[in-house]
Amino acid sequence: MNAARALRIAGLAGILGVAALRAFVSIQAQTVFDVDPARDPMPLLAVGPAGSALFDAVLAFAAALALMGEHLAGRGVHAWAVALAMVPAVALGAHSGDAEDVFRGLTWLSAMLAFVALAHLVRERTLRIAALSVLCAVSVPLAARGAMQATVEHAATVETYQATRDAFLADRGWTPDSSAARTYERRLRQAEATGWFTLANPFSTVMGVGLLALGFTAWRGWRKGDFALAAGVGASALLCG
Repeated sequence: MNAARALRIAGLAGILGVAALRAFVSIQAQTVFDVDPARDPMPLLAVGPAGSALFDAVLAFAAALALMGEHLAGRGVHAWAVALAMVPAVALGAHSGDAEDVFRGLTWLSAMLAFVALAHLVRERTLRIAALSVLCAVSVPLAARGAMQATVEHAATVETYQATRDAFLADRGWTPDSSAARTYERRLRQAEATGWFTLANPFSTVMGVGLLALGFTAWRGWRKGDFALAAGVGASALLCG
C-alpha cells in the first residue's frame, strides 16, 4: 500500500469513526450549572464541550489526511469546495467570545470539512461502499433506540415527572404556571424519537437515509435470489421507516 492510499484509508476511517461515535453518545454544551450541584450531584451523562472539541479535532485531522491522500494520488482536490467549507470560520471568529457559540461553531466547521473530504473519497467505488455500509450499520441501532424512546421510555419519563413535578420545578426555580414550565411540559409530553442526538431532526434524517439505503439493498438481494439477506435487511429498513 502506497502513502497516498494509506492516507485516504486513514482519513476515511477517522471520518466514519467520529461520525459513528457522535451518533451513539450524547453531546451536551454544558458550560454552566442549570441545577444546584449541591442538591443534585448526579454527573453529566454526556460528552461535554472538551470531549466534543476532541471529536472535532480528530475529524478535521482525518479530513486533512483524506484530502492530502487524494492530492498525492493525483485524483485532484476541488479547492473551491474546501474554501466554501472554510467560510463559516469567519463567523466562528466573530463570535469567539461566547463559549457555547465556539462549541457549536467548531462542530459545524469540522463536519463541513469532513463532508467535503468524504465527497472526494467516495469517488472510488470501494470507499463509497465502505461509507454506505457504516451508515447502514449505524442506522439500525439508532432505529431500535428510537423505537424504545417513543414507546417505553417516553411513558416512564412522563410518569416519573408527574410524581416529582413540584420538586423538579423548584430545583430549577420555575413556578408551575410559568412559561418555562409550560414549555417544558408541552415538549415532555410529545413522544418523539431522538436517539442520542437529543433532537428529532438529525435522527429523522439518518432514518430517512437508512430507509432508502437498506431498502435498496433488500431489493437488490431479492432480485439476486438472496431471500435471507432481503428479509433481514428489509426488516431493518422497515424499522428505520
